[in-house]
Parts: sequence; structure tokens; C-alpha cells
Amino acid sequence: MKFRFKDEYIVATRNEETLGWMWVGTAVGADLKQRRLLTPIRNEADIKEIVLFVTGEERARVAKKMIETFFVVALKKGATLVTANADADDEELVSVLKSFGFERTSIAYKMSKKL
Repeated sequence: MKFRFKDEYIVATRNEETLGWMWVGTAVGADLKQRRLLTPIRNEADIKEIVLFVTGEERARVAKKMIETFFVVALKKGATLVTANADADDEELVSVLKSFGFERTSIAYKMSKKL
């Protein structure tokens, strides 16, 4: 499985087949003026959407690998909080997010994890 970053997307591929993609936000890194106003300073990285074209166990495995890849990038950019939007009916994806320590933070099933 390979990952490539294009703009704000992480794309997972195998050979020429796209297995899934993630659309991520760029709210990591507040400027100095913003840092003085934020209490506490929290650089947020946002997983806006995850789309997976595979099913079953492979679907969960691809989601896990994409989120792991995203964490590496988010940590390098100084993120202290990662949020993810998930459909409450998507049990496989919610389960993967929970396995990383994400917790539900709203009725709309927005989840987050402090780093």
C-alpha cells in the first residue's frame, strides 16, 4: 500500500488501484499573534472526510494506515489535537478511530484525540 499527498488529500493506493482517500484540514500552526490569544495553545489538525473503496477487514486496515500516516505529518507540524468527522453509522471507521483513542465530542459524532 502506498500513500501520496496531494494538496490536502492523503490517497492510499495499491498498484494502480485507489483504496481510499482522506481530506484533511490545515489548521496546524497558529501565528504569533494568534498564539497569544489562544489559551491553551492548541494546534488542531482536522480529518474532514475519509472515503474508502474497500470492504471488510481491508477497509479497516486501510483506514488505520491512512490515519497513522496523518498522525506522523500532524506531529511534525506541531499538532496538539486531531479531530475527525465520522458518520455514526460507519461502525468500522468509528471503531478504527476509537482504537486510536479518539473520543466522541459532539452529537454529530465529531471525534478528537489529544496528542
